[in-house]
Amino acid sequence: WVECADKLDYHGMNGCRRLRICVFPTSSHEFKLRSELFPDHVIVPGGNVIQNFYDGDCNVIAGESTFLANAEATLKQETNYTGDFLLGENKFSKEPLALVTRQDDALWSGFVNHVLQALMAAERENITQHSAESFYKTSLFGDEYERMFINAIKAVGNFAELYERNLGSVLDRDGLNLLNTNGDTGLIYSFPYGDMSVEGTTTNGGTLEKILARGYLICGITKRPGFAEFDNNTQTWSGLDVDFCRALAAGIFAASETTLVFTELESAPDRFIPLAEEEVDVLAGEPQTLSADLFEPTTKKGFTFTKPYFYQTGLQQSSETKNITNITYGGDELNATSFSMITREDDPQWSNFAYWLVSSEGRRFNSTSFSMVTREDDPQWSDFVYWIISSTFYAEEHGIGQAEYIHMPLKVSL
Repeated sequence: WVECADKLDYHGMNGCRRLRICVFPTSSHEFKLRSELFPDHVIVPGGNVIQNFYDGDCNVIAGESTFLANAEATLKQETNYTGDFLLGENKFSKEPLALVTRQDDALWSGFVNHVLQALMAAERENITQHSAESFYKTSLFGDEYERMFINAIKAVGNFAELYERNLGSVLDRDGLNLLNTNGDTGLIYSFPYGDMSVEGTTTNGGTLEKILARGYLICGITKRPGFAEFDNNTQTWSGLDVDFCRALAAGIFAASETTLVFTELESAPDRFIPLAEEEVDVLAGEPQTLSADLFEPTTKKGFTFTKPYFYQTGLQQSSETKNITNITYGGDELNATSFSMITREDDPQWSNFAYWLVSSEGRRFNSTSFSMVTREDDPQWSDFVYWIISSTFYAEEHGIGQAEYIHMPLKVSL
């Protein structure tokens, strides 16, 4: 039966017609199986899939890898089942697990997110539960929380220690759960959409409503090679940031030729001022930092970043050295001194926004990842932008190009 499920075969002449799958009801697994993999008649939802399986309601169980890894032991413990048990080889869905907070407290959400990031950063720096005191402090949440990262690592260890302690005995750490330490593995990740039938409404007085009433999106961009370039002959913009702005406008109006206005901004912290004052709806191509997320210095406000859509690598070292009080490390703002600024020697324009940081101890960090940025006061608009960016990742993963756009999942309403 597992072989039938692995091959997505439910109508073959070898008995696969009698395939029945137990899955947790109302779960993302049930939605995936019903909508994409198998017709309804091969799904047998139940409150207790182990008991359903034992009772003969189904001959296959579908679920998370961690659950299935323990299913055999649970089956023998909770029932009198003594037969064979086979774990399938293929994975049919991605089920990323995360910490979740409410949308009404951006500071708390930032606190939770950056504690998680600190556990991963500690693994990358080989800082363990026993050496947690060597991790970095931050005052962005107030002096009383300056040891927040240190205390978190002292409590549970770095991410590798946490994983090994809780999952190491039942689920090997591989694939997507490995840490990107050298910048040589992919970081662009397509999150699953889940149930697309859920309906919502546009927030009254929100950014989306204002954009619709205005008739066009205002996207803030900074001129730089490959990302935002202006052609004086055609009077048009092109580049990666520009195209993401076009995708966003098309997501709102179903077209982007007359529904998008670009506002050119200088490559400086002042870029956040037009966004804070609602002169632009979104910034494109902004490097992520902890301070900009929580308390951007020029506006004294926090902002919401999408998942990065570009990671800068391949830079050359220069001889310039500066003392810096606020730097970024893996997207997090840190305090440090005597860091070497490294820029691309063949392209001076990069020096304003893309660099490596090398500490006095000789450690090198890649600090540049580019995202779209919105204000924190409108979570619905921030989510809209986030999922438009993610949709391009989803399309690539599923082989959906510009010509096949009709195959993208449909969302009836907000």
